[in-house]
Amino acid sequence: MLLIVRDPLDRFLSAFVDKCILDTLGRNIRDNCYGCGKDVACVLKRLYERASSYADNPANSLVVHDDHHFFPQNWHCSMEKYRWNYHVLKYWSDPDRRRKTMNELNEILLKAKVPASDVATISAQTEAYTNHSTVHSSDRIFYRDIIVSNARLLQLLRSIYFHDYEIFGYSSSYADAKSEF
Repeated sequence: MLLIVRDPLDRFLSAFVDKCILDTLGRNIRDNCYGCGKDVACVLKRLYERASSYADNPANSLVVHDDHHFFPQNWHCSMEKYRWNYHVLKYWSDPDRRRKTMNELNEILLKAKVPASDVATISAQTEAYTNHSTVHSSDRIFYRDIIVSNARLLQLLRSIYFHDYEIFGYSSSYADAKSEF
């Protein structure tokens, strides 16, 4: 089984900019992003509270739309049951690392005997960034700088995604956040 994962800060920023900034342009959405709107500190605090509550008692937790975008990756795909069965492929937003990831994905698919024409189609469709990609967004850079320069916010992020860092082998040190992803 194949699992494609992202650096936790990279994934959080992508979701935050897409759902809390871009999705709200020209619209009056007060309840988006846990009711926090564009306040990244509020989103991280509420996410921490929701994730903690869910971790304590998943059976009694209502999972909302925002949770699907922000909850840790290791909570998906029955990781607690199948963790050791996955081949983990790290996705990167950085163009050079991304190209290596896509090449590795192609090799995995071909080795799994996926027809070359299907691999070519998948490769062509994943080569370009999507319409809702946030990787080159000035908002993304702005909010990344807010998080990595604020010890409290960075600690919240590390606490929320602790197991993603551990399980998937990402560094939680963002001394040079630009080069991390």
